[in-house]
Formats: sequence, structure tokens, C-alpha cells
Amino acid sequence: MRRTIRAIGLSRALLVLAALFHPAWQSGSAETGQSTLSRSSAELNVSAKSPSGPTSASSNVTCGTARPHVPQSPAGLLAAYGFEKVSGSQAPDLSGKGHPATLVKGIMTTGRFGNGIALNGTDAYVRIDEPGWPTRDYTYAIWVFPRSVRDWRAILEIQTPASRGVELASALAGRIEVWSSGELRLRNGIRQPVLAWTHVALTRAGSLITLFLNGVAQRAGRDGTLLDFGNCPALIGVDADLGCTGKLNGFFSGVVDELQVYDCALPASEIPGIMDNPVDRMRN
Repeated sequence: MRRTIRAIGLSRALLVLAALFHPAWQSGSAETGQSTLSRSSAELNVSAKSPSGPTSASSNVTCGTARPHVPQSPAGLLAAYGFEKVSGSQAPDLSGKGHPATLVKGIMTTGRFGNGIALNGTDAYVRIDEPGWPTRDYTYAIWVFPRSVRDWRAILEIQTPASRGVELASALAGRIEVWSSGELRLRNGIRQPVLAWTHVALTRAGSLITLFLNGVAQRAGRDGTLLDFGNCPALIGVDADLGCTGKLNGFFSGVVDELQVYDCALPASEIPGIMDNPVDRMRN
């Protein structure tokens, strides 16, 4: 190093040293200014067991930008529920894919934006039949307002007939858990507050699963299994322990709102955009 300094001069040496030792992983995205997943904001929690079944390569689907005030569905959007208008027990799918949500004892109440769905923590949940949700890369996003975090409560789940689907849950003391292919993939250390709104988003790109709370990347895990949901419905606010819908438990107590599902992994810079803009703005 001393020979290099003599040869190129002190000023050029300082530039070389700065380039060598600058920790690039600390910087955010140059395009958006948003912080990306870094060593300080995320921790890989990889299951010791290998995924059982075919592994999934990244779908390489380009997720369209969920720009505010643009009245169209972004690319990759498979499902969107703002719960503003409920006819009987049916809430329309604003993505245009035609998969309405059915309220099972859930009732309309004040949501994060406009209306939301209140779930009583005993026997109320939301069901979406034949949703056609992604089996490879995905993004799930939802606003939740828990009334209690004392017990384990399901937020969102879509099972396979063999009970090896994807599950997002609020564990004891409000720590978020993610289960996939029958394995616990991550448990977040930051506690979800009670009686407050929290935006929860989950993405999978290839085999990397990343959890976001209020638009900020938290922890990550891995599962690249190619999922096969068969004819199982998606469930919001309840867990099924046997097949698609058997042994329902872990009923969510609180309010849910603004559910969105994409068939690709939204980049970290896009999560705040879908968090801050109600799905009513994405209508076709």
C-alpha cells in the first residue's frame, strides 16, 4: 500500500482508500432514496430443513409501479380489496380478476382508509374461493388493527391440501411469524402494537422471503418450493390446521383493511406506495 501511495500521490490515494473501504451495503436505492434490505434492518433466518418438492426460480415478472392517483391496476396485481362496498356478505375484487371475498361473520367498520372489516377473534374471518394466488414469486400486503396480541392469531393464509401453504400470523406479544411449506421461515423481533394500525407486507423473490412492517424491511427467510394450492381458498383472519379449511383456529381479533396480492415480488421501494394509497385508486 505504501508503494501505491508514493506512485499515485496523496490525493489519488485518498480516493482509492475511500472506494475500497466505503460500505456499499449501507446506502439506499439511488433511484428512489428508499433504504434497501441491509445488514442492520434484516436478518436471514433460514430453516435447517430443505424445501420438500420442486423449487421455484424467480418468475421475472415485472411488477408495475403502484403510482398514487393513477386509476389503473398495476402490473402483477392479482387481488385487491378495499372493503368500501359490501353487498350482502360479498366484497368486490378491485383488481378486475373477479374473485370476490366472502365475509364470514365479519362486519363493516371504520378501516385504515374508509371502511374495513371487524373480526371478533372467535368465529369471524374472510374467505376468498378459488383465488388463483401465486405459486412462485409473490407479494401479500394488508393493514391490520389488532385488539389483542396476547395470543397467536392468524392474519392471512392460503393452504395446500397437505397443509403446506403460506401463512402470515401475529404470534405472542405481536411478533410476526411467516410459515411456508409447513416450516417456520421467520419470526420478527419487533412487536406489533395493539390498538394501532400496522401495514404488513410479505414478498418472495425466488427463494428469498422478506417481511416489511410499515414499509420498512424487517427480517428475511428462505423457501423456494413451488406451491400447489389446488382448490384451497384464501383465508383472512383465521388458520386452518387440516387441509384447506379443517380445524379452524387462531381467529384474528381486530380490523383488517386494504388487502393486495401480486404475482411477483414488489421491490422495497414500491412497498410504501401500496401502503399509502388505497386500492380504490387502482380500479380499471
